[in-house]
Amino acid sequence: MSGYYNNPELTLETIKDGWLHSGDIAQFNSDGTVSIIDRSKDIFKLAQGEYVAPEYLQIIYERHPLIQQIFVYGDPSRSALVAVVVPDPETFTKWARWIASDSNAGIHGLCSNVHVTDALLNSLDEFGRERKLQGFELIRALYCEMTPFDISSNCLLSNTLKLKRSVATQYYRVTIDDMYRQLETLHS
Repeated sequence: MSGYYNNPELTLETIKDGWLHSGDIAQFNSDGTVSIIDRSKDIFKLAQGEYVAPEYLQIIYERHPLIQQIFVYGDPSRSALVAVVVPDPETFTKWARWIASDSNAGIHGLCSNVHVTDALLNSLDEFGRERKLQGFELIRALYCEMTPFDISSNCLLSNTLKLKRSVATQYYRVTIDDMYRQLETLHS
């Protein structure tokens, strides 16, 4: 494209040195194709200087058979990632009942069971390592959320069904702070 119609300011922001700067982060695949894996505005730096692409991690973790949706969060003043996980009701319930040794437990009770959430965190850790994630890309604490992210009831998804990171951060602020407090308690 040569530029935006009657908008030279936006054209100068978008086209630099002859290249279109879309704000997307792409990766070249082994088959020669290109995949968009994140938005540059969503990347953040952890306390020890590692850059994290949360959307990329969310795509990977959502491939786990027990996960329906996930919100990966990191704070620049912290060295670890935390996550809000919406389990897949079909696969998670059966698995979690086995972990909890309670064949009648409902999803609410299973999500609040510490043995189940610890086992889920361990499973996600193993899953991430199998996919060659770096240590700083692994989730160190999680909150199991029964209510899926959506457009209308909790407004955490956009009309294109993408997670609204800033809205999710505010929505889960107390939960995020609690997860970081738990991590500090474990490491002190």
